[in-house]
Amino acid sequence: MEGWVRRKLKDCFKLKSGDGLTAKKMIPGDYPVFGGNSQAGTHNQFNLSGDNVIVGRVGALCGNARHITENIWLTDNAFKIVDKKYDFENDFLTYLLNYRNLRSLARQAAQPVISNSSLSDLELEFPLDVAEQKHIVAILDQVFADIEQARAKTEQNLRNARELFESYLQQVFSQRGEGWVDASILEITTKLGDGLHGTPKYDPEGEFFFINGNNLDDGKITIKEKTKRVSEEEYNKHKKPLNDRTVFVSINGTLGNVAFYNDEKVILGKSACYFNLQKGVNKEYVKFVIESPLFQKYALREATGATIKNVSLKTMRAFQVPLAPEKKQAEIVHILKALKQQYFHLESIYSKKLNSLDELKKSILQKAFSGELTKTLEVDTNKGAVA
Repeated sequence: MEGWVRRKLKDCFKLKSGDGLTAKKMIPGDYPVFGGNSQAGTHNQFNLSGDNVIVGRVGALCGNARHITENIWLTDNAFKIVDKKYDFENDFLTYLLNYRNLRSLARQAAQPVISNSSLSDLELEFPLDVAEQKHIVAILDQVFADIEQARAKTEQNLRNARELFESYLQQVFSQRGEGWVDASILEITTKLGDGLHGTPKYDPEGEFFFINGNNLDDGKITIKEKTKRVSEEEYNKHKKPLNDRTVFVSINGTLGNVAFYNDEKVILGKSACYFNLQKGVNKEYVKFVIESPLFQKYALREATGATIKNVSLKTMRAFQVPLAPEKKQAEIVHILKALKQQYFHLESIYSKKLNSLDELKKSILQKAFSGELTKTLEVDTNKGAVA
């Protein structure tokens, strides 16, 4: 590529850490504190001024580059770029470094860390002409602004679809008809309890699984890679009286995940409860009630715990289910299943759209930093992927 060069990072510039600043020594003031490439408070002094590119060195923002044009205090959790051997437009350099994914070169310890030595041999390819760098930046700024606008619109559509479904759930269970009653969970069950308060004896070769609230997903029990196993002996020690009318609900951490029991080989942990419904109560109907804002608001209001929310069995027993007549329950389930299927279809469309936008960004960056012509970038974005 004419006018482009390929150089190792160590031959382009140096990375220099900022100055340590503990929370105790951080005196609130007018200057932002950057402990990566995001603000982590303010200080009454600054140690970096002018036009700079900083790079997160440690933690969640490890490897992320950012263009800074204000006076800041830069901590030793970030690098500043100094002693440039070539002319770089700083926005171009920021795009280039983020494209090169510096985080992939981090040491994976308790938290990722990048160092000068880990980055020194990384090859960077760039045009020597600063005017060309600026031209690439102008194109990327416009294209990425269009992509972010499309992303925001898609994410809002996704939220709208979810809110519409939840609104209908709320409406269905709020507009009572003839024969409806309010019945507590206690009144419509034959048994209600929670799982094991403790840790069973694990057996990697066991045929039975120790499940918790995070294994409950839209009516099904999902066995994950990290789900622990237990032996048949341990299963017999801790098993519960489950049957084909058993409903599981997560009551610790994430509240309101629901699954049904279908003869799976499982024992239950304390972050989920179970109840066996009486005949005449449709378990799919109860699942929709639990998933509705009606239960979600109740659970959050009654839950204990500041960080990790917990719903007690007493609270579960007291929850009032708006119970329709049995035939009406089946009708409501039929309607809600169809609506939920439509929501899942929309969710799939919007998720694919978001993925395609991510892929478009990668493709455009690849073209930008492989020296392809500006015209190529413009052709790509006119195909409708950003619309």
